[in-house]
Amino acid sequence: MLATGSVRSVGSMKTNASQARTVPLVDGSITVQHHAGDGSTSLFLHYWGGSAATWQPVQDRLVGRSMVAWDQRGWGAQAGLVGPYGLEALADDVETVVSRLALRDVVVVGHSQGGKVAQILGRRRPVWLQGLVLVAPLLRGHRSG
Repeated sequence: MLATGSVRSVGSMKTNASQARTVPLVDGSITVQHHAGDGSTSLFLHYWGGSAATWQPVQDRLVGRSMVAWDQRGWGAQAGLVGPYGLEALADDVETVVSRLALRDVVVVGHSQGGKVAQILGRRRPVWLQGLVLVAPLLRGHRSG
């Protein structure tokens, strides 16, 4: 069973206590940061070449809210995880994390590549998905220039 994090106070300021959790996948495992809290869970997906740390300034402003973030397959702490590294595989990882953590009412927040993964999840329409926030995604099939 996976442990649950908590909200704590530091001085007069509340902060989200983050709990690192190892989530087993079919072909390995990933470590996710889970902030237990109130309301829908915000699930943050970073850009190509980024990391979960990208979202820290946003998370710092969402004190008391439930949040999840991790370095996606092939990047940062997950650099050693075997492929495939395509968008569908990254979306599969999200679905596995949500299932293993027994999350419900999730809002996926994706930046760039993370936004593409969020769009795939939107197309799949999993029962837990409450909404999408797309930050500068390149729309599928769009060509610039």
